[in-house]
Amino acid sequence: VQYNEYVGQFVAMYTDAGNSVVMRRSDHLESGWSEPEVLVSSRDVPELYGAYMHPWSKGSDLYFLATTWSDYNVMLLRTNLAD
Repeated sequence: VQYNEYVGQFVAMYTDAGNSVVMRRSDHLESGWSEPEVLVSSRDVPELYGAYMHPWSKGSDLYFLATTWSDYNVMLLRTNLAD
């Protein structure tokens, strides 16, 4: 979980039960989290796990790391929070 100044909210990112990377937003850490938004589907990247937000993300660009189980491939990914 990180506070994102661009959206003015806390952003949580994790792998859901279907192994897709999802993101949720909230004005408060304690409650009010949005429904999950799928950023990377396990249908597109099988054996996906992890969602580690990069602390140097700026503006609407949110960079994050994800990996795969089979060959432990680490990927640097980006989502645009303005979309």
